[in-house]
Formats: sequence, C-alpha cells, structure tokens
Amino acid sequence: RTAGSNSDFYYSDDAVEWTKGQGNTLSGLVTTATNGTTIVGLGSDARVSTDGINWASVVSSDIDPGLISASSNLIQASYGNGLYVISASSASHSGGRAIPSGPYWISENGTDWTEGSENLGSIVFGNGVFIGIRQGSLVSSTDTEDWSAVRPEEQGFFRLAYDGTTFLATSGGDRAYTSSNGSTWVHANEGNSSVGFGGPLVGGDG
Repeated sequence: RTAGSNSDFYYSDDAVEWTKGQGNTLSGLVTTATNGTTIVGLGSDARVSTDGINWASVVSSDIDPGLISASSNLIQASYGNGLYVISASSASHSGGRAIPSGPYWISENGTDWTEGSENLGSIVFGNGVFIGIRQGSLVSSTDTEDWSAVRPEEQGFFRLAYDGTTFLATSGGDRAYTSSNGSTWVHANEGNSSVGFGGPLVGGDG
C-alpha cells in the first residue's frame, strides 16, 4: 500500500507500520491503478513502479504533463481488461451545469501511452467494463476506444466511483445512481437529494 501527501509518500505491507519513501519521487499522489505487478500513480506528474517504493517518471510524447497534475479538477487512474487508463478532466459550464471533459490515455504496460479517441470526464473500471462521462451522460466501453451510451438518460453527471462491487455516479442535481454491471442503474437517493456531492468520490478500483 502507498499513501501520498503534497511532498512525501509512505509505504506499508500491513497498513499499520509505515515507512517514508524517497523524497520527490512521488509528489502529490492523488490516485493509483495496478494490474497486480505494475503500479501507475498520478499526482504532480505520472509515475510508474513495480514495487510501490521506487518510482520512475512516465515519459510519453502523447501525454501532456501540464494536464496530469493535482491542479486538475479530476484526475483518475484505473486498470481493467489488460489496459491502464488515466484521465484528466476539468469542468466547463453548459446550461448552468458543470460538465467534466478532458483527454484520457491508454497503456498496456504503464509506460507506453496513446491518447484516447475523444474527450471524456471521469473514467472508472469495474465488472469487466469501463464507465465514463461524455458531455454529462454515462457511456461504457470494454476497450476504451468504442464508447456507447448507457442508461439512465439523466444529464449532468460529473463524478464516478467503483468500490469493487458497485458503480456510483453523481449528477449536478445531487442525484446519485448506482449499478452493479454498468448497464442497469438505480436512482439511489430518490426523494432525498439533500446531500451534496461537490467533492471527489472515493472508490476501490485504484
């Protein structure tokens, strides 16, 4: 396990005893994704590691380092179906709603990256499928290249998370939807939208 702050990171085998890592190698850690062998971490830049202790910068001409930073509204990393996906989105406003959109990048090994086919918002992986946000609507893909619209037909989604069993999507109207498979969604807080979801969601997919 690895935990980061603005300048330091710590690693642990049991999440009880922690050791400080080498300074300036993983600054500003925000999110990670792993295939069980290689870890991709995002913070002040993109990093890759095979042990969670020693980190190297991801050097790729396809990735704009200015977009992979903790100053982005939302940066995420996920792994599934043999692919790493990192995304960096910021919110634009349309019809009074904040719509997240930005580039994403794909890699099979965590080192060599190519830019995705379109601009999307938050992207997470679970149950064999990637779920993303396109112009405020939910879309799904198994290969991160071909994206298809999924229900619900609600507009204005801006955050996604996956906790290992359930997807959670929240909209600008403080509505929350959940799904176990990414295709069938349930309005989880119908009749009770008093809880705001303005901050990032925390999931277990990376």
